[in-house]
Amino acid sequence: MKSIFNSKHVLSLSIALLAGCTSLPNKISEKVGDRRLEYVLVQHDTPAVVFENGWGGTVDSWAKVFPEVAKDTTAFAYNRPGYGPPPFLSS
Repeated sequence: MKSIFNSKHVLSLSIALLAGCTSLPNKISEKVGDRRLEYVLVQHDTPAVVFENGWGGTVDSWAKVFPEVAKDTTAFAYNRPGYGPPPFLSS
């Protein structure tokens, strides 16, 4: 019998379970043109580690990893277009 789950399904489910209900503190939301950019930035005098979301996740998908990396490394996580809060700010 063929399984209905493939590795993509298992990975997606794993990411969703790991993310749980946690969220990144100190998220910043700025207007860029007519869009909203939501991000978290921790700066140190080091090269940056950039966290990209995907597969339906948001910046909060990195809530368990980001704080550890950001302790001593510049870290930047953001919501790509189409993820996170509504993309347009009300006037």
